[in-house]
Amino acid sequence: MPVVCVWATPFSAKKPDVLFLREGLSVSEIVSDLSARLPSQFVDRGQIRINGELVPKALWRSVRPKATSAERPIAVTFHIAYESRGDGGGAKQIIGLVAALALTVVTGGIASGALGAAFGIASLGAGTIGASLLAGAVGLAGSLAISALTSAPVTKAGDTSADSNGDDNRSASASGNSAAEPGGSIDRVIGTTKVYPKLVGQPVISIENRDDIVEAVFALNGPHKIEDLRIDEAPFEANSDIQIQYREGWQDDQPIDLVNRYGRQTGAQFELSAHTVDPEDMAQLLNRVNPSENVPKWHGVPTRRSPDEVWCRFSLPAMGYRTTEDQLVIPIRTRIRLRGTTQWRNLPEFHISAQSISPFKNELQLKWDMAEPTDVPTVPSKNGVYFVAKYTPGQTAVPVTSANQADSYFSAGSGNDYLYRGTESTSNIRHVFAYDNRIVMHLTSAAFPRGIYDIQMKRGFSYKAGDFSKSSYQFKSAVTDFFWFTDNGTIAESRENKGEQIVHQFTTSVYNAPILPTPGFATIAIRARNAQINNVSCLASGYVRDYDAVTGKFSKWVTTSNPAPHFVDVHIGRQNVDPLPQDLLDLEEMIEWRQRCIDAGYTCNEIIVDQSIDDVRALIASCGYAKPYQSDLWSVVQDYDRSQEPVVQVFSPRNARGFSFNKAFPKLPDGFRVNFRDKTADYNTEEVVVFRDGYDGGEDGKLEGVSYGGLDEEAKVITRARFDLAQAEKRATFYSWEAPAEAIVCRRGSLVAIEHDTLARHTGRARIKEVLIDPDTHLITGIRLDSVAPILNTPDMHAVADMHAVVDMHTVGLRTAVAIRRSNGWITTHLTSSSSDEETDLVIFASPLADLYAPGSVFDPTEIPEIMAGCLVVVGDHDRVYKRVIVSEMQPSTDIIYKMVAVDEAPELWADGLSKYVLQESGGKVLQETSSGIFWEP
Repeated sequence: MPVVCVWATPFSAKKPDVLFLREGLSVSEIVSDLSARLPSQFVDRGQIRINGELVPKALWRSVRPKATSAERPIAVTFHIAYESRGDGGGAKQIIGLVAALALTVVTGGIASGALGAAFGIASLGAGTIGASLLAGAVGLAGSLAISALTSAPVTKAGDTSADSNGDDNRSASASGNSAAEPGGSIDRVIGTTKVYPKLVGQPVISIENRDDIVEAVFALNGPHKIEDLRIDEAPFEANSDIQIQYREGWQDDQPIDLVNRYGRQTGAQFELSAHTVDPEDMAQLLNRVNPSENVPKWHGVPTRRSPDEVWCRFSLPAMGYRTTEDQLVIPIRTRIRLRGTTQWRNLPEFHISAQSISPFKNELQLKWDMAEPTDVPTVPSKNGVYFVAKYTPGQTAVPVTSANQADSYFSAGSGNDYLYRGTESTSNIRHVFAYDNRIVMHLTSAAFPRGIYDIQMKRGFSYKAGDFSKSSYQFKSAVTDFFWFTDNGTIAESRENKGEQIVHQFTTSVYNAPILPTPGFATIAIRARNAQINNVSCLASGYVRDYDAVTGKFSKWVTTSNPAPHFVDVHIGRQNVDPLPQDLLDLEEMIEWRQRCIDAGYTCNEIIVDQSIDDVRALIASCGYAKPYQSDLWSVVQDYDRSQEPVVQVFSPRNARGFSFNKAFPKLPDGFRVNFRDKTADYNTEEVVVFRDGYDGGEDGKLEGVSYGGLDEEAKVITRARFDLAQAEKRATFYSWEAPAEAIVCRRGSLVAIEHDTLARHTGRARIKEVLIDPDTHLITGIRLDSVAPILNTPDMHAVADMHAVVDMHTVGLRTAVAIRRSNGWITTHLTSSSSDEETDLVIFASPLADLYAPGSVFDPTEIPEIMAGCLVVVGDHDRVYKRVIVSEMQPSTDIIYKMVAVDEAPELWADGLSKYVLQESGGKVLQETSSGIFWEP
């Protein structure tokens, strides 16, 4: 496979050149091959990294990059640092620029939409992830899911298998009941939403007299408040035909007793084959040469493992003679075999009788280890199980057939081999009971070991009841095999003018035990007579522990749509089979986030359907404009207007290294076409189009289709979509650097300051060498630095007497400020009054500062000056001393060095992002800050 190489000239707006290199080249050979394209000084000053790891120059001849692949992408990047040196010890280093020689396969990674391991995100250098994703040929929503500070609440690509209606895999729980698989997941509701709870097992359909009784149990995982129950979208109203029982799902709930069994259906629906006859003579088999080809065949169904009962349902659409009112009878033979054995065991033969033009149903029921009834049932004369025989003789006429003998388990002795209408009390048939709608055979585990059984059945030709002698098993005065034929290839009863179709509808393996043996599931049990229940829905609200100010913990059971309590519950609640220890969850952050969600109106209302904990917590966090965070504590990175907050740390070339930034220029869609479940439309899926701010190209713009989960109000969907579209523009730059142990002052989501020559023109950084204090006032008048920095205090344009005398117009009106990281961690900014327009190590403050003291540390609380020798100082223009960014990634490496990645604060994402505020009082002066990151003293 050829290796695709892309070379982008630094600072060039031209499209990259694309070339191909063969595999197996060493780093030196690659440099040599590309010498005409690389800068002339590259061999002396350049760096080469493989997946972000520096290749020492001494090893260039030895290292041969492996070929890239979809499983393990390899990226070789060329870097070169352009430098200029000023006077003194303050060397200015421009960020090392990526020379952008990348080895990648065109069909791999982002180009083919592989956002995960196939793209090799974990192996890429810090600071390249987000920009690469945003600029790649993928959907914006998918890119934001990985690169954004807080991702959009989109359903994951791997979980959405869209159907024709555009719904994702929530469609079953959002539009109709599906059955939970054994050991499978049960749905959970976050917040409040309409849900179609999963069936716990398949409905059990039993026969009661001539009625069908449907028993079904629906469940949700964990305690839920259940309201507005609907059956087939109609509000439920109690009546004698439908009974319903609720349980909210608490640990001390009384068990459901309306339904105390469950079942699983097996086997397909099929018609039992009959004799194939000549249409012109319906007593004559069609194949006169080989009539055995035209006799009924065995049909089979399996049971589930070790059921308590098995019900084989037969349906006879219309049974009887079409021209007379004679009673019609159909004989049926069945046999069973334990899975894994070879011996079939015959069950007693039974005949079903009916005289009806309406649909008629009957069942064969096998029951293991159950008490047998003491009463003797009576079968009606017209309809029901007409005849049962443990032994039937073979046909005496040619061709002669063998007798059919039921398993000896069903015999109590010789003679009296049959039941007639269930009333032959002297019969030696045992364990068999005939009814009008079923035949029941009781089995014991000792005789028939429990397990999976195969059941086979076949029917014989139908006959008129009056032509059959039950005592001698003679039909029309001769012993006849109803399942075979006579010597001339005929059957003894014509099939003409009969309704004799018999259909196996289903086989149900029944278990006589509660479907939910353990508590903790919200349950709806339904028992309905002759009712077809297609869809059962309800408005469900998941109970969750909310914050209790009295206990200071999340301990108060409520129903709420606030994302924070549900995020806590996902980690430490009962539905997590391996809950997180509570002391590992950042409860302080959770409480703060909870209140922010209340203030901003953030909600999450969603059905959790067979999703991992990572997916669930990501969705919940996204609805609250946050992203899961995992380190020493589990928490969230919140995204909100930080313009009224100070930075917690400052990074410059004096306490960090390897500064770089990666800017994406994504081809953004004109907007999103968002699908969401709208609670105002009965939670049906609706669509709203949201255009990107500033787009004015009309309604024919290029739209990206996304599905938002957790949001069920159009206004919130629109707000979120606009925010997500704006993130790709306002946070398309990713800053990266390496910092020592002092990086632990911040964490992912922290607001920090970065200062570097490439971010602003007039910048500098140093440490305080000496603090200048007025002996009379005891105020700090200035500081002396350990290196020089540019201090500019030039008059503005209106105060310049002769513009021709101005050497550099960019310096007109500039005034320098310095930001000091004090010993207690506070970062304050102060204007200077120095008259020098050049680099100097002396800084004089425009207003003297109070000489304040603070405790040294928790180990030594002795107070030390807040401003003292060794404090870090950064210098810059008065309107922006440093750049405010938000940490998005922190990865520890060797020697307590952290690889940091940050994105722009972007206060313009928030309506009030440019507000000013009072930060603190220091030395009698009020310090203020704007979104641009400058403190000043008015």
